Amino acid sequence: MLRFSDFSDFCDLSEEEIQTIAQEAKVSDVEACAIAHAAEDNPENSRQVLKLMQQYLEHVEQHADEQRSKEVHEAINHFASTHKFT
Repeated sequence: MLRFSDFSDFCDLSEEEIQTIAQEAKVSDVEACAIAHAAEDNPENSRQVLKLMQQYLEHVEQHADEQRSKEVHEAINHFASTHKFT
């Protein structure tokens, strides 16, 4: 049986990054892993995923959730440092 950690390890993202993508894309965590994996070596897909993450951050900040905002900022920073954009 596959565990969530098997999927997160496959797409090389933290749980926070996966949840951030899943929340904004309105998909399951497993689908978010697939989206992120498809973006790994594809600059266009990486930019689309980063845009999803930034949109979710805006939503979180509008609802004044300071802790979640910090988590999403960290997720965005990690994603940006591990994916290709050009």
